[in-house]
Amino acid sequence: MRDGRIMLFLFIVAVLVFQESSGQFPPQIPGKWRNPNIQRYVERLCRFFQCPGGEGMCDLRPYPCFDPPCDAGPTCVPYPGSSMKPGSCPSPFNIWTRRVRCYTDIACNNLEVCCHGFFGSECRAPLELTN
Repeated sequence: MRDGRIMLFLFIVAVLVFQESSGQFPPQIPGKWRNPNIQRYVERLCRFFQCPGGEGMCDLRPYPCFDPPCDAGPTCVPYPGSSMKPGSCPSPFNIWTRRVRCYTDIACNNLEVCCHGFFGSECRAPLELTN
C-alpha cells in the first residue's frame, strides 16, 4: 500500500514539474514549436538528397501516403514558404507520439498542421478549428 502512495506522489510531482509554463519554449514559427531533435533527424535523412533541378526542398514523405509508391524516407516538396498552413498547435506537452510523422505542414492532409512534441511529431487539426 505504501509503495502505491509513493508512486502516486512521484507521478503528481512529475506532472507538476513538467506542466506547461507560458514562454518556456518560444516558438520558431508563431504557434508551432519545432523540436530541434526532429530537425536534426530530418537534416540527417536529407543530407544527400537532391531535388531534381534544384527546385523544392527535402522533407519527410506525407503520412499516410495516398499516392503510391509509398517508400519511407525523404521526398521533394515545394519551397519552404508553401509548406506553411494557417493555424497553431497545442503545447508540446500535449503531443505524446513517439514517431516522427511530419516535419513541416506540407506532409499533412487537408487543413491539418504538423505539430511537434518532445519525442515525435504528428498531423493535427489546428487549435483554431478544434475550439
